[in-house]
Amino acid sequence: MTDDYDTAQELRQRADSAAAAEAFARGDVALDFAAAGTVELPPTPEGEVMVVRSIRLPVDLEVRAKGIAEARGLPYSVLIRDWISEGLERAEAGEQRDPVTELHRIADAADRALRALEGRRDAA
Repeated sequence: MTDDYDTAQELRQRADSAAAAEAFARGDVALDFAAAGTVELPPTPEGEVMVVRSIRLPVDLEVRAKGIAEARGLPYSVLIRDWISEGLERAEAGEQRDPVTELHRIADAADRALRALEGRRDAA
C-alpha cells in the first residue's frame, strides 16, 4: 500500500480512471451527449449577481482599509465595493481630481516607500 491511498479500492479507481482517459485519448471511447438526456440548470440567483476578482494591494493599504471597514462595522469587501462604486460614479460624472490632493497622495506614497526601503537597508 502507498502513503497516497488508503485502500486498494482507491488504487483500482485510479487505475480505472487512467485506463478510461487513455482509451478516450486513443479515440477508443466516444462521448454521447444525447444519451445524457436533459440537464437541469441551477435556479437563477436572486438579487444582484456578484463576481469575485483578485487584486494586489500593498500590505499597508490593505491594513488601512480593513481598519476603516472594522471601524464602520462593515465587511471589508463591502467597503471596497462601495469605494469602487463611488469612484466610478465620480469618473462617469467627469469629476476631476484636485491636483493638490493628488500631489499629497503621491508624496505620502513616496514617503511610505522610502521608509520601507530604509527598513530593508537597516535590516541588511
